[in-house]
Amino acid sequence: MSDPTIPLGTRRVPAVKGEPKVVRFELSLRSMLIVMSLIGGVWLLLHTFAALLVLLAALVLVGALHPYVTWLEQRQSGGHSPCASYSESVSSSPSRW
Repeated sequence: MSDPTIPLGTRRVPAVKGEPKVVRFELSLRSMLIVMSLIGGVWLLLHTFAALLVLLAALVLVGALHPYVTWLEQRQSGGHSPCASYSESVSSSPSRW
């Protein structure tokens, strides 16, 4: 059992002469705020992980398609919109699945 005279968060450590010595552990406000911020950040990351993956996939897709869109914009084929001709070529190409 714990001694009811010792405050919570402290423990007895034997002193040099055999007399017990109380050691107190105190947390500063700054360290408590850092710990709470880390816990909140991990919680937020876990709850928004799916949305972050969708955003990452969209950025990869934009990076992959940018050279083709630039090429289509420079080509200026017959009065059609470059993006429209690109979407027509993608939709008319046979699927390999």
